[in-house]
Amino acid sequence: MSTTASSTTPTSARVPAAGPPPEIGPLRKREARLAWVMLAPTMLIVALIVMLPLLANFWISVKPVELADLRPPTPVARERVRGKVAAPGDEIVLEYRLRNSSTSKAIVGVTLADTLPEGLDPSELDPRCTLEGRELACALGDWEGGHRERLRIPLVASAAYMEAEASPRDSDPRMSGTSDNVLTSLEFTFDNFVKVFDASEFGLVLRVSLYYTIFGTAGALGLGLFAALLLHQPFRGRAVLRGLLLFPYVAPVIAVAFTWVVLLDRSRGRSTRCWSAAAPSTAPSTSSASARRSSRSSASSSPSRSPSPR
Repeated sequence: MSTTASSTTPTSARVPAAGPPPEIGPLRKREARLAWVMLAPTMLIVALIVMLPLLANFWISVKPVELADLRPPTPVARERVRGKVAAPGDEIVLEYRLRNSSTSKAIVGVTLADTLPEGLDPSELDPRCTLEGRELACALGDWEGGHRERLRIPLVASAAYMEAEASPRDSDPRMSGTSDNVLTSLEFTFDNFVKVFDASEFGLVLRVSLYYTIFGTAGALGLGLFAALLLHQPFRGRAVLRGLLLFPYVAPVIAVAFTWVVLLDRSRGRSTRCWSAAAPSTAPSTSSASARRSSRSSASSSPSRSPSPR
């Protein structure tokens, strides 16, 4: 009597029927939101690190600025004391050398303030200056670009100044003024791009950049693929070579660049010395040349000898 085997498969081995994915539960939704919230600061920091330098470069490129315009114009004062006090009643001159740090931008409402030491009284004040107690204040008006001047204030010393042993230079002058910063203004221009495209070396720089980008990238990919396939095969010393190939990733770029600069230096570079030592020398040696010069000079300076009589 024969029995027929059942063709039914176990329940654990059944393939689930195709259909829409199961709905995400509230716990998984909460975990996903928490993951995005924790990842958002990192993504924002990376985006700012990448985008801010690009935006800053583009902003500066469309501004009418040069290297000297990167700093806003400021009034600058240098204080000097002319004369020496030897006794009460002596007069010295307090001199301020004033200038505008910018040669093209103006500064509006320039003021100077300083504190005079006790016992020094001005015998004459500039019409633009006032003295309240020991505080000197000067309203110097508006300065054009490249403005320079000297402000002199004669001072008479008294016995109190001699006893205090102070100096007018103990207090630094304080300058203030307002000016337009070209980096924050709304003035834009494309003159910088015109200068770049009209430059004589623009074509050469562009070709070098394209060559470096194309051949550097292709060479890096080709050599990297060749090294990867080569080191994939088992051989003795493979681990050591793999470690050496990882060295460029660990070494700082600045240190590697400085090393190449030292090696390729024309006067002191090690590679230059090795190349000059290996290359054949076509110029005559210094010792032989100096010997020939000395022999010529001795021959020209020695007197001619008369033939000896037979």
